[in-house]
Order: sequence, then C-alpha cells, then structure tokens
Amino acid sequence: TIVYTITPAFSTTLSYYHHQLNTENTSSTSASRDGKADLFALLADYKFSQRTDIYAEYDYARTGKGDGLQAMYANATEHKRAGLSIGIRHRF
Repeated sequence: TIVYTITPAFSTTLSYYHHQLNTENTSSTSASRDGKADLFALLADYKFSQRTDIYAEYDYARTGKGDGLQAMYANATEHKRAGLSIGIRHRF
C-alpha cells in the first residue's frame, strides 16, 4: 500500500493484494478449488474537517486458474470484476 498526501486535506492511496489458495487434499473435487486472485485499489480522500471527509475508490480484481477464489472476487464467467465507491464520512 502506498499513501501519497498531495495537500494536508487531500490524499491518495494505491493498494495491491495477492491471494493464493492451495488445498492439501489431492482428491479431484478439491484440486479444482485451488486458485489465486490479484486485487488493485485506488482511493482518493478529501478532508473537510477533522471529522468529515469525502472519498472515491476504484477497485479491480482478477482470478486465475481454479475456482476457489473466483466466487469471492470475480464474475463467474469473466474471472474479473471492477467496482466504484463514492461516499461521505462523518465521525461522531
């Protein structure tokens, strides 16, 4: 994860995660559950005050061979997915 502060009120974060699932069982049903996934995320955060900020986040995930992680991170036929989140946060 890399965080870059552009101004005291505005920062960006770039993250990369790699997940790998290896099953110990060698039966034919569990062998297909092995898999890997790569996740990327970009976040922009602007602080209005100490307690209030807005953010926008884009993430992308892709899975490799096997279906062990595919259901968790990607579309069943595409092996990839992308998402966008926008929000305002106020801490009480």
